[in-house]
Amino acid sequence: MPPACAAPSTATARAATTERGQWFPHWFDGDGLITAVRFDDGGVHFRNRYIATQSFRDEEQAGEIVHRGFGKMRPGGVLGSVVANAFRQPANVANTSIISEGGRLLALWEGGPPTALDPGTLETRGIEDFRGALKAFSAHPRIDPIAASCSISASTTAPRRP
Repeated sequence: MPPACAAPSTATARAATTERGQWFPHWFDGDGLITAVRFDDGGVHFRNRYIATQSFRDEEQAGEIVHRGFGKMRPGGVLGSVVANAFRQPANVANTSIISEGGRLLALWEGGPPTALDPGTLETRGIEDFRGALKAFSAHPRIDPIAASCSISASTTAPRRP
């Protein structure tokens, strides 16, 4: 195998766009799916799995949509849907991008903190809020390869402290 192809890991995130045959009207709503391809002297190794966010686990157990998204709404008919979805934030589905940080992978989503994953097994470790330091995280960080630093923007709608 050429040395240039012997990358330790290539990972991407994408979103599933249906739940039990129900199509999601917005691409931000799909559950994250991580795929890793590893190349070594033994060949090419492929692995993928859904990112087991709280939303993913809840909806897998219920067998239906239970969390609001950007376009997907919790069921309940016309009036019931309005009540079921009013003032609820979209669920963090960890479906936008992946970065490697501190020996783990972070699955990113615009509306909340990243979800930590094991880089070898791709198993979900859980939400990473950096010891309570953040509530939101950009899904599109910029990595400076020369300075080995990461530029991340985050925002919150929390009230200012006096």
